[in-house]
Amino acid sequence: MTPPPDGRYLWDPAAEPDQRVAALERALRTERAAPDPDALIAALPGRDPAAHGTRFRALALPRSPFVRTALAAAAALALALVGWVAVRPALSPPWEIAALDGDVLVGSSSLSGTRGWREGRWVETPEGSRARLTGSGVGRVTVEGGSRLRLLRAASDEHRLELARGSISAFIYAPPRLFFVETPAATAIDMGCAYDLDVDERGDGRLRVTAGWVELQASPAASRVPAGASCRIFASTGPGIPVFDDAPPSVHAAAGALERDAADAEALAALLAAARPRDSLTLWHLVPRTEGDARAAVVARLAEIAPPADEADAAAAAALDADSLERWWRDLRLAW
Repeated sequence: MTPPPDGRYLWDPAAEPDQRVAALERALRTERAAPDPDALIAALPGRDPAAHGTRFRALALPRSPFVRTALAAAAALALALVGWVAVRPALSPPWEIAALDGDVLVGSSSLSGTRGWREGRWVETPEGSRARLTGSGVGRVTVEGGSRLRLLRAASDEHRLELARGSISAFIYAPPRLFFVETPAATAIDMGCAYDLDVDERGDGRLRVTAGWVELQASPAASRVPAGASCRIFASTGPGIPVFDDAPPSVHAAAGALERDAADAEALAALLAAARPRDSLTLWHLVPRTEGDARAAVVARLAEIAPPADEADAAAAAALDADSLERWWRDLRLAW
């Protein structure tokens, strides 16, 4: 086998010619450019044709007009693509802000018309003003007056906002677990939905879901809020107990009392007595928040108004078996 050329022949005139390269040069000779290649080399900064020898002639542009035009077009296209990739993030931010009413502030500047919204920038809507945020491929968020909101992250795998105070209404069509809103008390994780979220100056708030469902997380507590339900959020304890908006007043009152004191036996008895099958949402969330006889009573009432598909899951759920609780959750969702 003939060894490969060592390459010195291409730039060192004193080197031994490589027969294969020389043959290739002869075959391409008819396509060599008409201008003297030494003159082209001399035009390059710091280039001396004599220092490189005549082997640079093989690098001259071809004489064929078609080939030259094709090469020029390819080079122009490559430059255009490189330029587009470089400036696209600056030209097309993933989020845009538009003022709907009043004087909307982005950072310290008043918003006029529509502009891009970038990571780290705060949006403030004084009382009487409103803004609309639109995320490409994510959804839209309406920001009500008296709100302060920041974009923490905008990436292909995560869009994360921070609501320090105020009220927003979100309509999200992105895949589940792509859109997040952090509050002082919990993080709202979108599961494909529409919802309203309020946060006051103390960090307490309320989530109301109008479509789909939202998961509220604040380790170690978590709440799942489906369409038609609401859940309060507390800066001191995190997510509260979800309740359907159409639940009897006694259910709302009892759930509120248990949020303040999970050991309130009177409130628990009132809730268990008033609970409808649809209020299984509230009881399911009470299972891990109660202990001993109170938990046993919650599980028994839950199994009575919304029994799991597998009876064994009720006993396992009382022992806080995660898989059993998850299966029971899926059974409940079918009935709401």
